[in-house]
Amino acid sequence: MAGLIPKLKDALIEQNCLPNTVATYCFWVRKLYGYCKLPASQWDGDLVRRWMLQLHADNYSAKSRKQAVRPVSLSTLNPQLSTLLA
Repeated sequence: MAGLIPKLKDALIEQNCLPNTVATYCFWVRKLYGYCKLPASQWDGDLVRRWMLQLHADNYSAKSRKQAVRPVSLSTLNPQLSTLLA
């Protein structure tokens, strides 16, 4: 995981994301890693689904859960970010 956060930050900065957005995305990526302890290359839809259900069980709001899944789902929309998770 040591390389994922710097790469994620660089990719987001290249997309002109605001510092708050960068910090928020990095926060949620760290939370997902803390949940699964797997390298990002092994993250899949089932893992993300289980994590989202755990966030719900932990009483995270719907808004927070949407915010949490955004950096992960963004990788499927943006080839530059998807290479970080490959």
